[in-house]
Amino acid sequence: MSGARSVRVCAAAAAYVLLLCPVAFQAAAAGIDTKEAELRQVRTRIEVIRKEIHADAERRDALTGQLKAADLRNARSWTSATSSRRS
Repeated sequence: MSGARSVRVCAAAAAYVLLLCPVAFQAAAAGIDTKEAELRQVRTRIEVIRKEIHADAERRDALTGQLKAADLRNARSWTSATSSRRS
């Protein structure tokens, strides 16, 4: 009888494991879905930051151009004022 009992116990254990496998796979799949969603959020945030950096660089370049133009105007003004005083 102990042989029959151990066979039943093994069969019950195997059935229990087989019943839990789909639950384990579903839990793993849910974990993967969560990680994929987090990854999408991170990628979206990176893209937003990348666009902000690009816009800031364009503003910086425009301001740099304006500053150089103003410096050039000031230099010309100073040069012409200096040469007027020497004459």
